[in-house]
Amino acid sequence: MLFQGIYHRNTDIVTTILERKDLNIIKDLKGNLTPLHAAAQMDPPVDEIVTQLVNHMQEDILEPDDMGQIPLHHALYTACVSEPPWEERPEFANAICYLMRNMQRLDFDIKDKNQKSPWDLLKCKTAAEPDCLCDSDECAADWIRELRDTLEPIGGPACKDKVEGQAELSPPMPGTAQHRACVTTDGTVGEFYHAPNEKTRQLQERINLKTPSIYKMMYDPQQGCARILSRSRRKEASQEFKCRWIHIPANNVSC
Repeated sequence: MLFQGIYHRNTDIVTTILERKDLNIIKDLKGNLTPLHAAAQMDPPVDEIVTQLVNHMQEDILEPDDMGQIPLHHALYTACVSEPPWEERPEFANAICYLMRNMQRLDFDIKDKNQKSPWDLLKCKTAAEPDCLCDSDECAADWIRELRDTLEPIGGPACKDKVEGQAELSPPMPGTAQHRACVTTDGTVGEFYHAPNEKTRQLQERINLKTPSIYKMMYDPQQGCARILSRSRRKEASQEFKCRWIHIPANNVSC
């Protein structure tokens, strides 16, 4: 039933089945496909169905089919072959990006049994790849690759399986050029949140922004970004935090 709901683009059926506690899904025998494989290769994919499958079946994100291909292989290839016009691209882009947001970046290049990554399945109009799958002047592979290049930061460890905790930084030696630069150069640390107005009790946007020195942000054991923000934050009964922003101008790094 779940596969039928996916193939018929019926989000109600998919939702009802996924919410069952005794859910026991077997693979499609044709190609050993998981439900997420099936949803990812739809033309175009249904973003709501892909999202629900990812949220309910995290283990299927990296599950290979008979060819060793994960759902991202199917999603990218279908988007490239389909050559959707620009107004239909969001349907493909939303599904592809949601898959990537729930993967580690190192997994973007998982190879199938033919040693092809999902991105190797895309064809471009170049001298090296004259057999481009596109018919229009703009190659589909170009905007698909841009989805990866412009993807926002994703959660979880990007380069290793285990998180080792916060690293202890060695402060620069006093008198050195690095020490002087860290003491005299200011960075920025801020957080954005919602809190109720004291009179109307309606939620308002708040910003807690400080510009401490790089030394205080990174090396001073009595300071650090978390302590700086905690000390400067207005103490309010209800706070709904949205994001935290840290900028280190010496390295031109923001996070």
